[in-house]
Amino acid sequence: MVVLAHGFGCDQNMWRLTVPALADRYRVVLFDYVGSGKSDLSAWSEERYSTLAGYAQDVVDVCEELDLRQVTFVGIRSVR
Repeated sequence: MVVLAHGFGCDQNMWRLTVPALADRYRVVLFDYVGSGKSDLSAWSEERYSTLAGYAQDVVDVCEELDLRQVTFVGIRSVR
């Protein structure tokens, strides 16, 4: 199981060339952080997303919703 998380300023489309290489061996989960890609923009909250903790909670929420266990998380650190 691999969860791929994009960095700021992009969306899950950034993984389009990586997913085929992983999909033969792993279940791959992609998502867009709130405010990116095809996410629900109405879910954005200044309070929640004022720190990285809100984005980290999104990852936890995705894993809990899909009942994911023993996940390898691959994230992109964006430099601002």
